Amino acid sequence: MWVLIAALPYLTVPAQTPAVQKMNQSKTFLSNKELPANAGISPGWYSEAVKNIQQLEEQINPARPYGCFTTTNTHNRTGYYLSPAGYTAANRQQAAWQVAFQLKGIGRSAIQWAPGQQYTITHAGNRLQYNYDHFHVEYLNNRDGLRQNFLVNRKMPGDGALTVSIQPVTDLHARLLNSNCLAFFNAADKMVLAYEDLHVWDANQKKLPASLHFNTGMLTIEVDDSQATYPVTIDPLNKTPEWSTSADGLVSGLTSLQLNSSLYGYAVTGLGDVNGDGYGDAAISAPGLTNIISGNGSLASVGAVFVFYGSPAGLATTPAKTLQPGTAVAGALFGTSVDAGDVNGDGINDIIIGAPLDTYTTTASDILGTTSVTVKAGKVYVYPGSNSATSNPTNFIEIKLQGTGFFSTGIAGVLLSNVSVNALFGFSVAATGDLDGDNKSDIIVGAPGYLGAGLTAVQNGAAFVYYSGNLTTTTPVQLQTPSASLLGLASFPSLTGSGLLFGFSVDGVGDFNNDGYADVIAGAPAGADLSSLGGLLSGQILSGTAHIYYGTGSGIINTIGTTLKPTSGNLFSDAANLFGYKVKGIKGLDGNRNGNVAIGAPTGGLLSNALSLTIHSGNVHIFKKRTSSPGASVTSDQVLESPRSSSLLSVLNTLHLNVLFGAAIDNAYDVNCDGYTDLVVGEPLSSGATLTQLQANAVGGSAYVFLGNSTGTYNGTPGYTASTDYGSDFLSVNAISLFGFSVAGVTGITGPGATTRILVGSPAAALDFDNSLLNLGSTLGLLYNFTVGDNGVGKSFLFNTQLCASASPLPVVIEEFGGKEQNNNINLYWKTSHEENLNRFEVERSRDGSHFESIGIVFPWENSNHIDYAFSDKNADAGTQYYRLKMIDNNTDYKYSNILTFSITEPTTARVVIAPNPIVDKISVQFTGLKENTYCIALHNVAGQKFVEQTIQITRFRQTVYLMRPVSMTPGIYFLTVFGKNNTKISSNRVVVF
Repeated sequence: MWVLIAALPYLTVPAQTPAVQKMNQSKTFLSNKELPANAGISPGWYSEAVKNIQQLEEQINPARPYGCFTTTNTHNRTGYYLSPAGYTAANRQQAAWQVAFQLKGIGRSAIQWAPGQQYTITHAGNRLQYNYDHFHVEYLNNRDGLRQNFLVNRKMPGDGALTVSIQPVTDLHARLLNSNCLAFFNAADKMVLAYEDLHVWDANQKKLPASLHFNTGMLTIEVDDSQATYPVTIDPLNKTPEWSTSADGLVSGLTSLQLNSSLYGYAVTGLGDVNGDGYGDAAISAPGLTNIISGNGSLASVGAVFVFYGSPAGLATTPAKTLQPGTAVAGALFGTSVDAGDVNGDGINDIIIGAPLDTYTTTASDILGTTSVTVKAGKVYVYPGSNSATSNPTNFIEIKLQGTGFFSTGIAGVLLSNVSVNALFGFSVAATGDLDGDNKSDIIVGAPGYLGAGLTAVQNGAAFVYYSGNLTTTTPVQLQTPSASLLGLASFPSLTGSGLLFGFSVDGVGDFNNDGYADVIAGAPAGADLSSLGGLLSGQILSGTAHIYYGTGSGIINTIGTTLKPTSGNLFSDAANLFGYKVKGIKGLDGNRNGNVAIGAPTGGLLSNALSLTIHSGNVHIFKKRTSSPGASVTSDQVLESPRSSSLLSVLNTLHLNVLFGAAIDNAYDVNCDGYTDLVVGEPLSSGATLTQLQANAVGGSAYVFLGNSTGTYNGTPGYTASTDYGSDFLSVNAISLFGFSVAGVTGITGPGATTRILVGSPAAALDFDNSLLNLGSTLGLLYNFTVGDNGVGKSFLFNTQLCASASPLPVVIEEFGGKEQNNNINLYWKTSHEENLNRFEVERSRDGSHFESIGIVFPWENSNHIDYAFSDKNADAGTQYYRLKMIDNNTDYKYSNILTFSITEPTTARVVIAPNPIVDKISVQFTGLKENTYCIALHNVAGQKFVEQTIQITRFRQTVYLMRPVSMTPGIYFLTVFGKNNTKISSNRVVVF
């Protein structure tokens, strides 16, 4: 057995890095013209120099006596002295203090192994390891601080926790703040040092319970390794949530049963900045919560949405706003869906919330004309983001179906009446962006239970588009519901199409068909109900579908533009896959939808027997933006599958359960700072079985981040996995926590450009889809029926993937980044604001949109706002070129801008120019338009005597080669000739030598 115990002591005071001196206190341009690659200088020389300096600063250096080392952490302004018996941390820039951490040994109830005289040392750069017979002590110095890791070679005998004993020796006052932090305070009661960030993992990367204890001056790290899989390791990468919240504690005066049934975490959403303070905010819904604002909590399932504001320290621990309907209605399920967009055009996002079982009075048609009716059809609420009220805002807008065109009492108030049929209007909502050209975001609303008002109407659902200028209209755009013929079922004349659940999910798309206008999408996950075929088939059999509706610039065309399908196989190849359960328009780095689409099919997978509905793991289908209108239907360009092991999935098959991969999808923006958009996918039933059935403490759900690439698709293996333990309060361990039921990418929480966080909801229960109110069919009921009931309190968790080189806010806000091609030169320009701790811009170029190289550096102005910058690339190659900015701060952290694309037409003739000419000591040969190949350069005098002959490789459209002047060359006239394949002469130029 071997165990790694990782803990990180670091200074709590912020580091202060002096600003880098700028040349002439103004902009300095250093382009690839001054730094030719073939002159022996890399275009990335500056970054390499800074990186080398940082490595030198972090290096651990030998000291005396033998076995001792010293190092300094400049970021934390702390010096360290390392020895086999432990280490000492000291700070001399403040009032002098130091703490010695003396390693006493490792054991269980008593110390069994202590550091002795026999050891070996492994040392390289910023890493140091003391190797003993039974354990190792490792030190790693980086900008986060000095990390101390303990690696235990084999399991120790005896019972109890694995314990590491350390004795701190210091004049500071030590306090154990929590089980993960021992803090040290000076005489002014100011915390100056913290020993924390403890993470323990086994060989399967399962987190092991571990905690810090401090008694009678002894610090102990205690690890429960009783359930560890051997051999055991600990992953020092922090994959624990950086923030979490639960219904317990948010609302006072409610019983445990009321809190547990609140479904807290049912929907989670990144709102953008809804209060105008410059920080990204988030919302968490609890559609099952009682009336806590306008009442005493006696009305069940009114629903609520909690808004958490961002700040430099992250999301607040308590919600800034609690939103509920002004008039509480029992069972309204307010918060079933949540989104945000700038609906009123004030530049601040507004919050859009669906309450699919809300009740109101409206007008319905009847046999005699019209009549007033009360319907439980659902509403959508829009809360202005700029509202400064500390509690529930009152100036909200209600969107609802109203008017005789939507409801009818039928004949005699019964036959074909849809008044008593719950439309579930607001079951899904989305801010679509601007559809009608008024620079305001419009709204799409799904109503998957809607039954039309006509004599031949069927309950197949509906979706409606509301333009921001008239949200209370009685005539919204009602999108065409897919018909039997559109589903390829024209040969079944008796098919009603009932039960499609059209509108179960909706979203904006961006420009899918490349006509310049934004489009929308609606999912119909249930497929068609074939029970009308006389018992041959029964239930929801066909694949779900999703449908895109094209924009015109002034609105949306209500007829189906194209239908998205999971495969092009036979009729039953994707039976009951729930394709369309979740639809998501992909957003670019600028936050705007780019025309790509992701669609979840949480019960997807090809089935060997259509009548034996074996449960599968689910998948997510990616559809890339088309170059033109695609026709009647489109199949997916990529399919993402659950990364769960096949052995687990086989167990779930025998249990008739499912992991529901793809039940939740959202944009993760760019979590790894590579310039490509990423995707987060929820899988809420990753275990879905009891401890006895699995014989393992499998986590109850996961969320995966799939990293994007230049093709618009994603890497098939997740770049990050988020999971968490719920504890022992569930009978079936974590199976019903539903971690991953909802997911969201949240941007800018700690400031403009901050790394995207992943917010994951874990409501611990699901809505009862089989009850008489929702009545959404047996397929959904079978998925969640075992999670309906009192399963514990819902929670939500925020994760920092730490996949970027830095998780700190962007050192600059880019207000504008553009460029233009002129005479085969690419002239870039950009405008900034909020420059803070910014060191430099590096301009990067790529020929394939994936592999970038640095071509120049631009230094910022000092102490300026809204500054204009420019850079000209005079060596751009022919064809398509990609450009981006790498913005680097004084701590060498960096982020990327969006990517610009240009196309340069290849010239009809190639050119070879000698410049400058005459020359003194070297000859600069500039090649333009030569094909990539190998060439030969020869330099002769007028008598034909050869002075230089050199082979060169042309790899770019524009390339400069330098030839050094031989000592034997006297002043005079020379000729430089370029030869191609088969010694063909390409050009000959006269060279004047001084």
